[in-house]
Amino acid sequence: MNGIYFQVIGVARHTSNVNIGGNAEESIVLPFSTMQQAYNQNNIVHFLAITAQPGIKVKVIEDKVHEVLRLQHNISPADKKAVGGFNIEDEFNMFLYLGIGIAALIWIVGLGTLFAGAVGVSNIMLVTVRERTKEIGIRRALGATPQDIIVQILSESVVLTLIAGLAGLMFGVGLLSLVGMALSHGDQFFKDPQISFGVGIASFFILLVIGTLAGFIPANRAMNIKPIEAIREE
Repeated sequence: MNGIYFQVIGVARHTSNVNIGGNAEESIVLPFSTMQQAYNQNNIVHFLAITAQPGIKVKVIEDKVHEVLRLQHNISPADKKAVGGFNIEDEFNMFLYLGIGIAALIWIVGLGTLFAGAVGVSNIMLVTVRERTKEIGIRRALGATPQDIIVQILSESVVLTLIAGLAGLMFGVGLLSLVGMALSHGDQFFKDPQISFGVGIASFFILLVIGTLAGFIPANRAMNIKPIEAIREE
């Protein structure tokens, strides 16, 4: 290139459609020190990238950097084009807030779905308590305490919720795996969708709490059943 011989040590592999600084298949990358020596650049810097620590606005640093460069190179304050640059802080924040909004929407929809499921489980347990009124009365007459009845109803509610919830979780993970297999055959921007282990554990505990809450009303209804009236129930 320009009369200078370079040794090629590798070829970049095309991985995605995202290009930074031009098309990778049409770009040549060389070490910075090699470029300095080959083109006699010494300590000349054509471009630099700066990032900020968390909690510090990039705009503040950008203004300070411009001021330092103007002083170092005796650039007139009226010359607005001598020092160029671009700041992607606004774009980054836009995508950050977009991601937070999408995550919040997913949590709202997910929790709403779980709440609807809890209502369904609670209704099922209410029907179960109504159908087993005589059985509960006999157990109370034989010495079962209200705590025993509450534990029985709550445990059934939790088990029912966990079985249905874990089945739904397994179905969702399987569906994501199928989507990931379908996306892996093409050159897609999104690949291998999946949920993290932490999200799975959090979902399990949420199901546990919801199952417990769903059983409170049926358990309270069963606890208030009087043994004599329950035995007479037909």
